[in-house]
Amino acid sequence: MKDYISADAEELEKKDILTLSKQYAFDVVNKHPVTSITISPFQHSFFLLSYHSSLTQTLETNGYFALWDEQIADHPYRILFSNEPVTCAVCHPTDKDLVIGAHASGHIGVWGVADGTLRSISDQKEPRHTNRVVGLAVLKTALASALASVSQDGVVCVWSPASFARPVVAVHLKDLTQEARGQEAELVPSALSGFDARASCVLVGCEDGRVAVLSVRNNVVAAEAVAAVHAGMVTSIDLEVLPRELTLVVSAGMDWSVKVWSEERPGEPLFCLPCSSFVVAVKWHPKNPNLLLVACEKGVVELWNVLKDRECPLASVRVSSDCGITAVAWKDSGRQALVGLESGAMVTVDVLNEVCEVHEEAVQALVRMVKDMLD
Repeated sequence: MKDYISADAEELEKKDILTLSKQYAFDVVNKHPVTSITISPFQHSFFLLSYHSSLTQTLETNGYFALWDEQIADHPYRILFSNEPVTCAVCHPTDKDLVIGAHASGHIGVWGVADGTLRSISDQKEPRHTNRVVGLAVLKTALASALASVSQDGVVCVWSPASFARPVVAVHLKDLTQEARGQEAELVPSALSGFDARASCVLVGCEDGRVAVLSVRNNVVAAEAVAAVHAGMVTSIDLEVLPRELTLVVSAGMDWSVKVWSEERPGEPLFCLPCSSFVVAVKWHPKNPNLLLVACEKGVVELWNVLKDRECPLASVRVSSDCGITAVAWKDSGRQALVGLESGAMVTVDVLNEVCEVHEEAVQALVRMVKDMLD
């Protein structure tokens, strides 16, 4: 009886770690899959969502942006119309009244939040994206801000926040990797990581399972490494910088695997997490480097502590029983995860405060573990 009560109490604690909070939904974007979620850098209670074209209205090709106030769940603060499906979006890094969106056609556009108008769009002159943009990353350092984008045609662009008519830099991924690593096969990007100024790099996941590590410094893009990481398309990739200049990367693939590896050795995973279904998104916790969010296609979100247990998640919660997850993000505090759905809705998941707390001993233990695995 004692063992049974103990196990039951442990299970109850696991259930308390992740709890469903709110659902944000609006008729206009119903059945428009959420393609990206970004927290406003100017007002942290606001978040920007982008939406693809409708799943049910096949003749409609339009997409949307919606700026939501976390206090209001039944309608967005602003909704912006796009005549193309929006594949991803970010807030402008220096102007709170602008949002930047990327499209399936390869266009990069800038919209005004107040009036909902398209302020500018990338021109048709080469070099440019000619295919679906799969990722946008804000390149923010102590001295300046820029934006990186990558598309399925293998073009990597760096943009100045002052103008999105033409990129400051536009290079083909194949040219970069051939010059640096002698890679022969065409690289078709499928995912882009965020940017951390301490690492000065972004990571591009590709359809054949390879990952390219690109350094971005002073508007110069260079390939640091290219390696086969997954046996299928990379669906999501994220990085975090640990003490002692260690950069830890997590990636998910269509081979039903989640792998954690060092930026120094992209072809050599430190460890893998078991997956019971197809993983669509992975995100490191913004405060506690031991925590990792894993979102499964079937509507389940898992929270892992990679220091304590790499066989079972710390906790999991089902956010939807009838539609898949399409995008995830963390609030800056790390106490809430935002989960976008195929239906066009977004669900917030609260994380127990005690779990989010950062303990220096645990961080140092993670660093030692990674160092030992690399040696």
